[in-house]
Amino acid sequence: MNTITLKLKAAAMVMGATLAFGAALPAFAIEVNRGAPTVAAKASTTVKAKTSDKALARIEKGKERAKEEIARRIAALGALAEKVQAMARVSDDMKASISGTVQSQITMLLSLQAKIEADTDLDTLKADIKSITESYRIFMLVLPQGRIATAADSLQITAASLTTLAGKLETRIAEAQAKGGDTAALSASLADMKTKIDSAKASAEAAIALTATLKPDNGDKAIADANKKALKDAQAKLKAAREDIKSARKMAGDIAKALKEMRVSASAAATTTATTTQ
Repeated sequence: MNTITLKLKAAAMVMGATLAFGAALPAFAIEVNRGAPTVAAKASTTVKAKTSDKALARIEKGKERAKEEIARRIAALGALAEKVQAMARVSDDMKASISGTVQSQITMLLSLQAKIEADTDLDTLKADIKSITESYRIFMLVLPQGRIATAADSLQITAASLTTLAGKLETRIAEAQAKGGDTAALSASLADMKTKIDSAKASAEAAIALTATLKPDNGDKAIADANKKALKDAQAKLKAAREDIKSARKMAGDIAKALKEMRVSASAAATTTATTTQ
């Protein structure tokens, strides 16, 4: 066997060993790679578990906050419902309208609370919580609307009391006139007082009319703007009514004081006359 043959055999042996060794590498690599996904999967599962726990915690926290906000609104609506039932001067239709709105809002809030309690998705929960303020305008509309009605009712009651007082003052003015007193100024003041009372009544009624049929906007900007303007105008009417009531009260006091002074003067004059005659 010559040298060339020996070299060829040696080369063949080396190549065979190399191929055999090389063939084993992929098998080893496969085994290693098979183990790697298992570790990664465990890490991924841990991360997902932690993320899930955080999401659940946020969901529970959101539900608690929503429950508090809904409870606060329902309590305010309940207090308003009691005031509405106590109103004496507004029409039964107006009372029924406000009571109906209050009750419907309470019913919808309770339904919303049940839905929120059943929410399992964070995005859905966020949307439902957002609707508490955007779709249910308790503090933006319903409560202001009810307060305007109760304030107007109170002003109407006061106006009625002043009307009764005006009638009594008119009788006293007539008596003073019959006794020879100069009551022209008092009669003019009484007429002004009656005008103020009538103006207060009209303003109070206008405030109610402006807000009686308002409904939550449910996200509609045009309706929201219209509601805001109506509430603002109604508040202005109530302010005007209060000013008229204040003026009417002052006039009543001034008239009563003038009548008292007139009576004292008449009594003094009568006493002087009697003394002189004696």
